[in-house]
Amino acid sequence: MSSSTTNTVIIKIKDKSPLCVDSTRLIENSSVFKRLICELNQTEIELTDFEPETVELFFTLLSDKTLSEIEKKQFRELHKLAVSFNVCWLKTSCRDWLEGEINKAQTDLEQFNFVFEESMFILDTWRVQKFVGMMISKYSTQDNGVFYKNYMSNFNKMEESKLEVLLMLAGRNPAQLLTVPIEKLNNRRCVISKKTRFLLEKMNLALLYEQTPDEHLKLFEGLKEIPELSRDDLKFTLDLMIKSAKEVLQRAEVSTKVSQITSKGNKWASFFLDFGQSIPDTLDEITNFISERKINDMELITLLLIRACLRNPPTEDMSENYLMNLVNLSKYKGCSLRKVSADDIDLLVESLKSSSLPEKSQCISLLKEIRDTFSLTSYNEKIRLRGKRLWDWKNQSSVQEYQSTFTILRRQLILSIDECYRYAFVFKPEQVIPGVRNCEKAGRCGFIVETQNSSGASKLELCTTAEKYQDSGIHHHGIHSAEKMESFFILEGTSSDGTQRRAVPSWWAYGGEWFPDIDHWRRREVVITYDTSDFLARRPINV
Repeated sequence: MSSSTTNTVIIKIKDKSPLCVDSTRLIENSSVFKRLICELNQTEIELTDFEPETVELFFTLLSDKTLSEIEKKQFRELHKLAVSFNVCWLKTSCRDWLEGEINKAQTDLEQFNFVFEESMFILDTWRVQKFVGMMISKYSTQDNGVFYKNYMSNFNKMEESKLEVLLMLAGRNPAQLLTVPIEKLNNRRCVISKKTRFLLEKMNLALLYEQTPDEHLKLFEGLKEIPELSRDDLKFTLDLMIKSAKEVLQRAEVSTKVSQITSKGNKWASFFLDFGQSIPDTLDEITNFISERKINDMELITLLLIRACLRNPPTEDMSENYLMNLVNLSKYKGCSLRKVSADDIDLLVESLKSSSLPEKSQCISLLKEIRDTFSLTSYNEKIRLRGKRLWDWKNQSSVQEYQSTFTILRRQLILSIDECYRYAFVFKPEQVIPGVRNCEKAGRCGFIVETQNSSGASKLELCTTAEKYQDSGIHHHGIHSAEKMESFFILEGTSSDGTQRRAVPSWWAYGGEWFPDIDHWRRREVVITYDTSDFLARRPINV
């Protein structure tokens, strides 16, 4: 009898009697089982590589089609079965479960170890970056020293890709990574291990010096005390010391050549002016644009993506292939994609949710996938600061609503020019000042920017002279550079009936296309994003 008409399939499992499973249940749940049974006429399938209890659970779930809870010891194999046999609903349920477990890992070391290992396994096996990206986004701002002390005990046997992830997970605290490597340095007699070299080359040693100079000194004393240091290792140590010292000096110098702050809107508009009618309209065209090196900024690529998705909504397979192409391109040295901030994607998603266009759902899904892909997205590298007009700041009044209005005319945004205003931006010192937890200077840490009208356009400039801060209640630490800043306005729109109001970033040059029911916009607040990648444990890529 052919398998297509057979009611059951024999499933061979390890150390137990075979299972008899209804073929209809397998065919309905899995395209892989369907091919094995209906096309290849298989009546027996071997699953002896998996634990029998997990296999039994797998087939029970195919009948119930509901996953409520998973034992941690069964998760990896159950998820692997779901992926291997393309049981889409179960794969999604397993990954949703893991996402929930990641959210519960903050104070539980055993839980943290578990979700990190499973996230790395999914990354290494299927190149899915989502779960590692979630961990970096959620936990790189906390002290993970206890985790590192236990987990790094065998770091010399780790893959370099895992060490890269551990560097990103360390956030702004490189010292927590070094406890075990320094101990191992003190126990070596002749060579610096390959993995120690990799870790130190990738680590932000300038930040280590600024935050914890004692740990910086301890590191190089450990290198010096290796009794039989080879010529090559000695050169490596000296190069590391010189490079570290140079970066410390460079970080102490404030760039005074540039005072104008880059406008996100201007950057987006310049791109459109440069390429005009050749702007890509589909995901494939965007991929070709990147391959031809016409664009390498993931922020602009993300905006192109939104535009393309709303004009030509992609299928789920198209979105998945596009994301994979982006990941592959990000690894190609000749391409070198500049990452988009997770904070920017969050802002785009929240804005898109209020769009009236039905095509937004596919677009939001793809944006969320990009957000969780750490080779495309940066986490905690930029902070978003909201500005108040200096008069409002000094008088502690609420942020005034701006009277500037935008009118949509042939897909262009027309802006009435503000008078010259100064805006105050304040922050907690640990956000942007390495090694400082409590600032004892009078007033708040921050900076002031002012609008400068030039050639009919309003520009923002960073104030660096002492007189600009006099009686402002703000002190300027002198470490901030306009080169690290980008500005944009949050806009508020009202539909024709006067009831719908939405806040979106002003650099949405095609806001009229994405929000067709809104005719007028007005400024709600000025925002500056400040690049703090110099203050992360992972050494800045461009240094």
